[in-house]
Amino acid sequence: MPGDTALTTFFPESGGAAGAQQQQQQQQRQDSVRENDEIEAQLGFVRYQEGPERLGWLINMHATSLVDDLGVERSAVDYYFLEADGGTFKSTVLFRPYFYVVCAAGREGDVEAWVARKFERVEAVERVEREDLQMANHLSGAKRQLVKLEFLNVQDLLSVRRELQPLAKRNARQRQVVSAYAEEGEGEVEEAVLELREFDVPYYLRVAIDMHVRVGLWYDVKAEHGAVTLRRRDDLVQRAEPVVLAFDIETTKLPLKFPDAQTDMIMMISYMVDGQGYLITNREVVSQDIEDFEYSPTQEYLGP
Repeated sequence: MPGDTALTTFFPESGGAAGAQQQQQQQQRQDSVRENDEIEAQLGFVRYQEGPERLGWLINMHATSLVDDLGVERSAVDYYFLEADGGTFKSTVLFRPYFYVVCAAGREGDVEAWVARKFERVEAVERVEREDLQMANHLSGAKRQLVKLEFLNVQDLLSVRRELQPLAKRNARQRQVVSAYAEEGEGEVEEAVLELREFDVPYYLRVAIDMHVRVGLWYDVKAEHGAVTLRRRDDLVQRAEPVVLAFDIETTKLPLKFPDAQTDMIMMISYMVDGQGYLITNREVVSQDIEDFEYSPTQEYLGP
């Protein structure tokens, strides 16, 4: 769910020791993001956040974070594109990380209200229905009601997860001992938290799954009112032609041992750039010249 808040590099004033520490960590993360942006801009990947719609072939993605104009850190994903004319750019899509809470039957509303009161870091709470393969009757189409917790950034998600996970594990152990009361709507609301789901999905994969984004496909990238959206172009099937660098390093090593950087030497480095292969040899190990050769394991992967 891309946000509609303009992105800046404003940092709010912090209050108290905990706030100062949190602000320092946030500042460090944003310094790292700015440094990466500068390096990537020099390599041709300038962030696209306004202007006409652009068409690009997705070649890479990785998680990042940005600060909005209210000083709030928000998790996002950087997507890297190759254009039809060989140009490059990147775009940043905001998306709220989340996980699910499995509750005792009939206690979903209680848990939803309790989470909203207890955790300020939770941005949104809602009840959703999902398929649960652990349900005995899941093949009949029955679905389980879960409580979905959404956050502005991954750090807030991890913070809340650290508090809920021990609680869920404790309740799960108690449920095994007193299974007769596990699904009854009795007891404290904390006892109704039974399990956390999908909390360990890497953030950039979560976004790719939910937004149906895949590397190696064409997308229309549009920036409007501070939000970037991606629309897959199913009509474009021809791949782009990126310049690919591949390399392999061969070293000496003792029998049945892995190479050790302290004692072993590099024998040779082979690499290919845009279909042309090269070989660098260490004359202390390989004294003779190596004749040019061709290697094409299949017709699909032709060698130089």
